[in-house]
Amino acid sequence: MENTVVILLLSLIVIMMSFYVYETERKLLNMGEKLLKQKVISNKAERKLLHMEEKLLKQEVISDTAERKLLNMEEILREQEFISNTAGSVEFTASIYKTYHVDPNQILKFETVWVNIGDGYDPESGVFTAPKSGLYMVSNTINAALNGLIRCNLWKNDVQNIGSLGTLHEAGTLNILMMIRKGDRIYIKSDKHGYHAKLFSNHMSTFSAVLIND
Repeated sequence: MENTVVILLLSLIVIMMSFYVYETERKLLNMGEKLLKQKVISNKAERKLLHMEEKLLKQEVISDTAERKLLNMEEILREQEFISNTAGSVEFTASIYKTYHVDPNQILKFETVWVNIGDGYDPESGVFTAPKSGLYMVSNTINAALNGLIRCNLWKNDVQNIGSLGTLHEAGTLNILMMIRKGDRIYIKSDKHGYHAKLFSNHMSTFSAVLIND
């Protein structure tokens, strides 16, 4: 009888333990399902956030593109306004960027062109050919390098006009009002009795002209 009771008790304990294990597993499974659902929800939220970020980035790109287009349109309008305002005018400014070796009786070529309204100046030859007749202001500055000394003259066609003298410590400059006819050639030429010299680089020597009155 006692053995039977013990067996029944043990069986009851085993059943209870099995039930407890089952309930524990069921709770763990429920917790796992909840965690999975939360993870799915979290992933969905992350995807939504990423999607929103992509939309914002696209909108930003579109905004930047529109802004660039507006800036380009403004630049075009400014250029058109400038062209309209300068229509019929003539002016140029050019300078020498690289160290420039000058021999006697040589036309100086100011290769860097800053302004060339009317397309009268040719950097390949250093010669300005007047596209219109009128009163011009012509200017020139020369800066000799090291212990150099350079004499230059302004020429109109084949006629020598005023000159300038440039040294290491002082720039040679000239400014003159000239009546120039259409087709006249204006240029800066080193003196035939001058020295072999070198000009400073970095745009320290310039040549320019502007039509004041036609």
